[in-house]
Amino acid sequence: MLKKASFQTTFLFTLTFIFLACSSQKELRNVPPANQLQAAQPSSAPYIIRPGDQLDIKFFYNPELNESVTVRPDGKISLQLVDEVQAAGLEPAELDAKLTEAYSQELKKPMVTVSGRLRASAFTWAGKSTSSAKWSCPSA
Repeated sequence: MLKKASFQTTFLFTLTFIFLACSSQKELRNVPPANQLQAAQPSSAPYIIRPGDQLDIKFFYNPELNESVTVRPDGKISLQLVDEVQAAGLEPAELDAKLTEAYSQELKKPMVTVSGRLRASAFTWAGKSTSSAKWSCPSA
């Protein structure tokens, strides 16, 4: 019984020692106090829509027209009632105004909102391979 208690004590001591050694806190130096830290400033560069971007088109008074679309390689999107619209190269607010104008011929006071959900990136694999291809992958 004494050996069992001794083993348990040794085991707990060793486990505690390992835990404390692994979780040691490193001292932070040259870190200003929290009240002196500046909030990260959002980028002033506008978001420009480009091929591969996924957009949410929302209609306030006509939710049946809401769509999620991907900007095609030619820079256009296809929407109900107005067919094809050039989206690439525009800011979301500019596309919003363009869609509001296009839908005003079909709807009374269209209220349109455009938002980007996902920006796509393309990459090319370089090196020894059996074929050449271009792939797209989503990125923030």
